[in-house]
Amino acid sequence: MKEVPNVISNKNLLYIKDMLNWNLIKNKKIYSFLDCIEDQSIAKLLTKTMKMHSEHYNTLLDIFD
Repeated sequence: MKEVPNVISNKNLLYIKDMLNWNLIKNKKIYSFLDCIEDQSIAKLLTKTMKMHSEHYNTLLDIFD
């Protein structure tokens, strides 16, 4: 991953905010779908996908640390 500049433009900040929201919304949707799923292979795949979105969310948050 490239080095994050010390100054983030407003446009980039808004884009990062959108990406955070996308990942959060996807996780919430997947979490709600897991209650409806009876097939364990699909549930496992959705759990894996939810973990991926969580990792992406945390990676984006790390930009601000």
